[in-house]
Amino acid sequence: MAKYRDDLQGAQLRLRTLEAKIKEKEAELSERDAALGARDAEIDELRSELDRAKRDLPPGAAAAGGERSKRGLLLGVVAAVGCAVAAMGVVLVGTSKSSRSAPAPAASATAVPISPKPRATTIPANTTDSSSHFGLLLVRFKGPAGARVYASGKDVGPVNSKISLPCHKPAVIRIGKTPGPTWLSAARTVQLACKAQTVLDLSPKMKP
Repeated sequence: MAKYRDDLQGAQLRLRTLEAKIKEKEAELSERDAALGARDAEIDELRSELDRAKRDLPPGAAAAGGERSKRGLLLGVVAAVGCAVAAMGVVLVGTSKSSRSAPAPAASATAVPISPKPRATTIPANTTDSSSHFGLLLVRFKGPAGARVYASGKDVGPVNSKISLPCHKPAVIRIGKTPGPTWLSAARTVQLACKAQTVLDLSPKMKP
């Protein structure tokens, strides 16, 4: 059941991440469509202005101007279109940069229940595990034979025996049994006392 819940939560997190990415892409496409629409509107306006300029020319002026006049008008339209395209490129680049700099959606973490602070007793000075970076863990457990202690997913020894573990960071303690492992207890996060013995009492999980 615990493995099934973990897989389900992982799949739900993946779905939420993909949905956020789809919404981000949709917003980016909407901004691009808006920029393209503005460019088309500007081009239409320039064409209308060109038509008005042609109509306002006096009779015979077009012939007198010849190709030079037509070429000047054409160059003006091309320059205006180029400015519109450049402006659209700036909008798209800015949109791309903003999407890359936006923080990724935060991943939700499954909270591991923390047990009350276990009782710690001082190790005698002649104990071989009295290094300042290690402590002893004694997990008392009444359950099936062959039960093992797992620290942060790693098999570290049998239950009801003293186990030497690093004490510089918390460890997630569970009882399991191979093959699998099959979890026999709930997870507990424990901070071992350095140069001391930590005693932790765990109970078998209730069957669903």
